[in-house]
Amino acid sequence: MDPRLLGSCVTAPLFVSDRSFCGYAVYVAIDARLAAPLPDGLSFEAGKVVLVP
Repeated sequence: MDPRLLGSCVTAPLFVSDRSFCGYAVYVAIDARLAAPLPDGLSFEAGKVVLVP
């Protein structure tokens, strides 16, 4: 993981955890390669919609 991203707001595709009930959790542990930084001014809600296929 890029250390510059530590503490940044990120998003990831839903259901990337090994637990089927974590898609909408506030905190979840995932592979760092799946995380994408949220652009400035983009809300968490909007960031999540961007990744829905």
